[in-house]
Amino acid sequence: MPCQYVCRADDYPWYLENRAGYTKASSEALFAALGREGVEYLDMYGVYRDFPDEKKEQFTSTIDNHYSIFGAYETYLRMIGMINAHREDKLIPLSEDGFTVQKIENRYLGSRNRKLFDLWQN
Repeated sequence: MPCQYVCRADDYPWYLENRAGYTKASSEALFAALGREGVEYLDMYGVYRDFPDEKKEQFTSTIDNHYSIFGAYETYLRMIGMINAHREDKLIPLSEDGFTVQKIENRYLGSRNRKLFDLWQN
C-alpha cells in the first residue's frame, strides 16, 4: 500500500498547498508502474472517496487531511482482505471490539507544518 496521507485535499484551498495535483500525478505514475510490473496495490484514496461524507469525517483528523486511527483501521482491514485473497489459511483481522480508542484531552498540536510556521514552541 503506497503512502497516501492526503484524503481531503479538496477541503484545502490551492494557496494552502492542498497537494491535490501532486498527489494525483504521483499516484497515477506509481499505480501505472505497479500495474506494468504486475504488483498488486491498495489505493485507499479510491476506497475512501466512495464512502459517505459522515464516514469520511470519521476517517480523518479534525484539523488536517491525514487519516485518523479509524482510517488506519479501515486500511488494515482492506490489506488483510487482499492478503486473504491469496491464502488458504486466512488471517483473522482484529475486530473493532478487540481494541479501545480513547480520546485524551491534551492539546492537539497538529502536523509538522505547525512547527514550520512556528505556531508552537518545541
